[in-house]
Amino acid sequence: MRKFSAVVASVVVAALAAVMPTVSYASGPVTFGASLTQAPDVTFDCSVIPYTNPIRSPGTSCTWGTPLFDVSNSSAGGLDAPGNGNVYQVKLRVGSSTGPMQLVVLRTLFDPNDLSSNQCCVDVAQSSVFTPVANGITTLNVDLPVGEGQESDNGATVDFLDQIGLSILEDGVAIPAISETSLEASEQQPVVTFNAPAMTLGESQLAGDPDGYELDMQATWYPTGQSPATVVFPTQAYRVKGNNALVNVGCDNAPCDGSVTVTGPPVATNATIVAKASKSVTYASGTFKLAAGASGAVPAKLTSKGRVLARKHKKLKVTITVQLTNLSPVKTFTHSVRLKF
Repeated sequence: MRKFSAVVASVVVAALAAVMPTVSYASGPVTFGASLTQAPDVTFDCSVIPYTNPIRSPGTSCTWGTPLFDVSNSSAGGLDAPGNGNVYQVKLRVGSSTGPMQLVVLRTLFDPNDLSSNQCCVDVAQSSVFTPVANGITTLNVDLPVGEGQESDNGATVDFLDQIGLSILEDGVAIPAISETSLEASEQQPVVTFNAPAMTLGESQLAGDPDGYELDMQATWYPTGQSPATVVFPTQAYRVKGNNALVNVGCDNAPCDGSVTVTGPPVATNATIVAKASKSVTYASGTFKLAAGASGAVPAKLTSKGRVLARKHKKLKVTITVQLTNLSPVKTFTHSVRLKF
């Protein structure tokens, strides 16, 4: 169970009541968390548990979270997810001390009839391991599903709320956090979650929570059906192989699921007729799935007119249309190329 300090417990429950269990209907991306304008000033590592009467012993790795920054204002500074969707980018600021780290999604479960009865936190998703740049801000493109709402837990319906946390995976690496312990606990001290050693996927946190530390980290969230995904068209030659047009497609910022269509002027033996034709014809189409940062030659199956085209021409200027069908509204990208046969 999450264990808040006695000083702020009542305030925290009030703040949680303000954000649970309403599902967000934000129409666009939301960036939340620290401002990153201040460098982290915490000097201790996972071997230090900065509160009294800890449940667990310190370790060589640990997991931290900052669900609520200012407990009197649930919208200020915390890393709780704004609603159902995905976090596609996280920025983390560290000082001179750096080492392997991992982003985690920490889920808090609440009794819908008593928000003070809650379990924090369960590790429900993780990023790959990374090492942030020292004395700077590291930008990470990720795909972390997050949300808030209700789920079934051991036959009972419970509310849940996700937050973005951070695991520090090496001994001697300072926690990239800002100390706010000098502020009034009842008004300004951040609420923190802590676990040592670093949590594994599916593990529930057992340790109590320190107060007054803010992870120097921010995240950008997109509601379900939206993302920053962008299609790029590599410069390699576009050609036909067998019964497929090989369409070079690259995906940036977020995963891309979509369709590819190759269109052009009607087939004709006379090049002048082809050049003057106005009605476009579909010569090939296909579907694809690409991870963020990936690229590849997408096989678009030739239509009957595409097969005729392949017999009559060595090359033809065509239009490539890519639609990202995993987004709402659908994003469309076009590119004119010479297709070689």
